[in-house]
Amino acid sequence: MKKRILVVEDNSLNRELLCDWLEAEGTKPSRGGSCWRATPASERAADAVLLDVQLGNEDGLSLAIWMRQQPSFLGVPVIA
Repeated sequence: MKKRILVVEDNSLNRELLCDWLEAEGTKPSRGGSCWRATPASERAADAVLLDVQLGNEDGLSLAIWMRQQPSFLGVPVIA
């Protein structure tokens, strides 16, 4: 099974380049945008998260704190 990597990046070019690279490496990237909070608590969010710290309307560090409080992100590495 392919590893699921959640990519949270507000710059669309950076997000697409990163996701293309991750796919070429054999992972299954998910593009996090406005729907990143929609992951059901009963479902594991991802195997890892690549997080942009300087998001446009949100602070990436605040988002990381929020993720650490969600059951679906327990034990998921967050790389900022």
